[in-house]
Amino acid sequence: MLFDVRVVLPDRPGALARVADLMGSCGGDIVGVQVLGRESGRAIDDFRISLASGAESRLRERLERDPAIALLSLRPSTTSPGSHLELDLLEHALRQPERAVETFTDMAPAVFAADWACAILGTGDSARMVYCSPGAPEVELSEVDTAPARAGRVQPRGFGQEDEVTMLGAPFPGEVTVLVARSEPVFHPLELSTFRRVSELVAMMAVASPLALPA
Repeated sequence: MLFDVRVVLPDRPGALARVADLMGSCGGDIVGVQVLGRESGRAIDDFRISLASGAESRLRERLERDPAIALLSLRPSTTSPGSHLELDLLEHALRQPERAVETFTDMAPAVFAADWACAILGTGDSARMVYCSPGAPEVELSEVDTAPARAGRVQPRGFGQEDEVTMLGAPFPGEVTVLVARSEPVFHPLELSTFRRVSELVAMMAVASPLALPA
């Protein structure tokens, strides 16, 4: 089973090897590493590892126990190595522009490693949810800023501590905004940049058309 692990490490020789040793001690096989950024002597790294189901709790415990490592997230991967879901999303949107909003909402959790997405029509008191990806919760729209000027971060309010999420919002034609959310980790600036580019391309392809209201 594939997992995505995000950690903050000291930016010095041997730090990556230490993480690799801990992953190997749990039976993990590293299939990919991406350095997201470096700042103030620390590095944020993403690891994709192959790990037996059930071994992730042991790995989490060992990473959290190491004082030099800050574990930001450990979650099942939504993509397979070598996949290009952003291109798949763009292809589907290009083929069926009248369903671009629904396609973006359905595919966003996998493309952007999120938990869920929903499309909202209108703003303020008149806003209503019109389409959701599987697993999306009930969202109190009065507590969410649903109209970013362009694709970017949305600050959710009114969520309980146990339900805290970080959100990205993308405007589409017809006064539609798609919210994309996950519980952990917080979206990195590189992820925000990718989200912005992809969502703006899909919005350019989209044909404003009525969305069916949920029953």
